[in-house]
Amino acid sequence: MTINRLPQAPLRQIIALLALLAVAIAARWPALLNPQAVHADATIIGLQAEHLLAGEWSWFIWGTNYQGFPDVALVALGFLIGGANPLTLMIVPLIGHLILIGLTFSILQRHLSLTLASITTLVVVFTPQAVNGVALYAPRQWSITAVITAVWLLDRASSWSRPALAYAAGAVVGSLALFLDFFTIQFFPGLILFALACCLDQHAQRQTLLRRVVACGLGFAGGLGLCALSRLAVSAAPNSVTAGSFSLARIQQNAHLLWEHCLPWILSYGVYISGANLYPDRWQPPIFFAVIQYLGAIVLILGIVWGGLALFFRQIPWAVRRLGAWGALVALTSLAGFLISGNPIDLWATRYLAPIIWAAPLALLPLAWSVSVRRFALLLAPYIVAVAVGGWLSFTPLVQGFRPVHAPRGIAAEEAQLGATLRERGIRYGAAEYWLAYRLTFLWQENPTLVPFDPTTDRYPPYRRAYEQAAVVAYLFDRTDPRTAAAPCVTALQASGIRYEAVTAEPFVALIVWRGAGVADPPTCITASAAQSAPMAKK
Repeated sequence: MTINRLPQAPLRQIIALLALLAVAIAARWPALLNPQAVHADATIIGLQAEHLLAGEWSWFIWGTNYQGFPDVALVALGFLIGGANPLTLMIVPLIGHLILIGLTFSILQRHLSLTLASITTLVVVFTPQAVNGVALYAPRQWSITAVITAVWLLDRASSWSRPALAYAAGAVVGSLALFLDFFTIQFFPGLILFALACCLDQHAQRQTLLRRVVACGLGFAGGLGLCALSRLAVSAAPNSVTAGSFSLARIQQNAHLLWEHCLPWILSYGVYISGANLYPDRWQPPIFFAVIQYLGAIVLILGIVWGGLALFFRQIPWAVRRLGAWGALVALTSLAGFLISGNPIDLWATRYLAPIIWAAPLALLPLAWSVSVRRFALLLAPYIVAVAVGGWLSFTPLVQGFRPVHAPRGIAAEEAQLGATLRERGIRYGAAEYWLAYRLTFLWQENPTLVPFDPTTDRYPPYRRAYEQAAVVAYLFDRTDPRTAAAPCVTALQASGIRYEAVTAEPFVALIVWRGAGVADPPTCITASAAQSAPMAKK
């Protein structure tokens, strides 16, 4: 087994890492080819970044009190370099994911042969939609990268010339990840225990152990203190973190959702692709590929479980065992959090299970250490094949089979045409369904600026105030989106006698309404639209 842990030539390591990063980019090429298909949550970061460059500061992402400003600041830096456009907005989180891959590879190659480390890293090179959605669309990715950075620092802290400083740095970075995104709370119990496990490295003497524990304690206290101070700067926001109601009924409901949809998707034995329905449809694979999917999921699960049990196998080095235990504990924490949380609603809740995948390479480390390269490659191959195919197909309709394609109608040219038409008519403000409103506002560079039909889903109140003062506004509808329809609004406008004009730019319909400055929208019109759009605003 010593062949698995031979020292590696730096040049070979660099070549292997560059190959992994190139494959990771290629695996996400359909989205990079169509950056204008960006969704509303990401474009909110883009809009806030533009405001930041104009001197407008906020501790947190608009409309939240649990996602800090670093994502916005990094996107703003990206805009300074590459321009304020959808591609730059996508590249910034992708860089964060590529750094995560590099850190994961670096951790693994300290304990494995170069080949084994490369194979294990493939688990975060090819990923399901729940991870791809974070790697390509802000925010969140940089908070996950911060967590893996903390693990990287703690894992090698004892080998540094000033280990106490390294332990403290790892603890600070790990706790600050909570400020970037409270989502990382799923990693935090495991991170604290991992830090303690790292303090025990190399049978440290009592005095050395005490210094390490104190350094970690001060690091965690400092990072958490900064997080607490930042929260004093904000009040409740539309997307605030709230305490959920713990109940057996909630657990049963979440368990059903987990078993039927979310676990299959995150483990890649179920693949969902966009079709004719609002929600993606589950792909029905050929029998032979379904067998590969299930084999891959079983191996991944058993490998993660083995990573936890290996903590008690003394023949495996302590540095390997503690990393495997951390990965297994993160998976367990993610599953437990999913079951008791009040947030899972539909299959999109699969994103709450994404920590399982980010931590999986380290959970698999004890297994990779214990077997030969050939055996490990054979064991992991079904999962890698399944996730590579499933992740690619999840980009539908940006792919046709295994060929990436440019965006279908209704994503780029038609939206640009609609924006130009509204500007020609002097329209500066309008309203649309949540996922359309902020997306178009970013693509149109806030000209016009759109607010959601439902005011409770506002992310930036100044938009709403300016919209309410506009004498002429536009109500926008997408014919392909069943969440909204123009017909109820037309009926309400006709009944109220308010002057309006319908403008069509397929598949969009814009109702230009002359309502007078400071005059409220026709209640029936907006209520009907908001009632249809609000449920999906929590996706």
